[in-house]
Amino acid sequence: MKTAMENSARKIKTYREYIRFKVLILILLAFGTLLAALAAIVILVIHDLNLAMKYCDRFLFVKDGEVYAYGGREVMTPETIGDVYGIPVAVESVRGASVVIPLPEVRRGRQWASSEVGKPAKGA
Repeated sequence: MKTAMENSARKIKTYREYIRFKVLILILLAFGTLLAALAAIVILVIHDLNLAMKYCDRFLFVKDGEVYAYGGREVMTPETIGDVYGIPVAVESVRGASVVIPLPEVRRGRQWASSEVGKPAKGA
């Protein structure tokens, strides 16, 4: 059993890592904004689709080592994202911003276990 002090130390470490990540993202985005203002091309590899939709105007999806889709917001569809990431999603507008929302996975009337995501159904 962990002591309260060990639990607190773990929470603080996790919080510090989260803050470092957020600061890094803000620095990268500020740098990208500056370069964009100078009409430079900025390429950002990011797997957080909600951040990408907030700060990017072009998107490139790669699946199995090949370009799957490229373009503006028109390629940010539930079908594209679902095919590339292997999970069902919805793309909705929340307070004027588009967001990607993972959906509960259903396979033949039951929820998928996380280990089954993206695998073909037995007997299919």
